[in-house]
Amino acid sequence: MRNMSLQVLVSTMNQIDYSLISQMNINTEAIIINQCDTFSYHEWFHKNRKIEWYCFPEQGIGLSRNNALMRASGDILLFADDDVVYTDDYSQKIKEEFERCPQADIILFNVESTDPQRIEYQNRRFHKLHIFNSLRYGTVRMAVKREQLLKKNIAFSLLFGGGT
Repeated sequence: MRNMSLQVLVSTMNQIDYSLISQMNINTEAIIINQCDTFSYHEWFHKNRKIEWYCFPEQGIGLSRNNALMRASGDILLFADDDVVYTDDYSQKIKEEFERCPQADIILFNVESTDPQRIEYQNRRFHKLHIFNSLRYGTVRMAVKREQLLKKNIAFSLLFGGGT
């Protein structure tokens, strides 16, 4: 599991430079989908990890996440919004949890938001989610095995917005 690659998929809007990578403390491979009024693609290496930056003249969180998902290549994918700041060891922690629970396709993590309007529920212990308690968790807390998303043909709905 430790050899599995981790890739962060970031949905953002109207970024004018690449400072978001440092602001979020991203130290793994990443795909950034910047919804703005231009179309472009840039690729570079940050901390020896490949960063792919796409600009699309479109809007919608589901569309943004699907665009990142279609281009993803990591074994484990971590969905992100631009107001999340990762700890230095996030990659190691995520890989350790998948190693500890190899049967898990998705693992949810505690993530603190920098947005005071979006306070996240924090878990105190590891437990299995059920349908009755799964709706309190946002997408930015999900680390998923890409292979399972592809195998089960899972994507984000474009019929309604984020948070639903």
